[in-house]
This record gives sequence, structure tokens and C-alpha cells, in this order.
Amino acid sequence: MHMITMRLVGPDQPPADQEDLKDLLAVHLLPADRIEHLSVRVLPGQIDLVFFVLADGEAEALLAAHDACLQALRADRLTDWSLRGRASGEPPFFP
Repeated sequence: MHMITMRLVGPDQPPADQEDLKDLLAVHLLPADRIEHLSVRVLPGQIDLVFFVLADGEAEALLAAHDACLQALRADRLTDWSLRGRASGEPPFFP
């Protein structure tokens, strides 16, 4: 199992509360994605995500989390948001 952190950045006002955002991301997940758990933290201007992914390697887990984020960003409520984090070469956001 691999823990992958991602961050969405956008307007100071979040598009929804943490549980609604978690549901928005989870609705696109398929069993083949092998994402076992998702944690969401909403702060002004950012949405921090932690994915726990069953994968053979970190690269595979990173791609699964990245794809989940890209799917969610297609939702109308997230059109003003973008992905930041390990997928863009930045360091992880959780110690």
C-alpha cells in the first residue's frame, strides 16, 4: 500500500465541505483504481488529499491518484481549481 498526497489549489472559498468533496472524488473511483482510502482536508485556497493505493510500486500509485484528481477536476464545482503536488514535481505536503 502506498500513501500519495495531492493538493488542489483554487479560490479561497472551497466549492463544498470535506465530505461532499470526498464523495465527489470517490464517485469516479473504480475497483481497478485500487484506491482503498481517501482523506480530504479543506483549507482556504487549497484542498489537501491523501490517497491510500494498493499498487505494486509508487509510480503506479501516483498515477492512480493523479487520474482520480483529474477526473474530479472535470466536475463543474472544481473548474476554478488545479492540481499541485507530487504530480507536478513539488514535495509532499504532509510530513
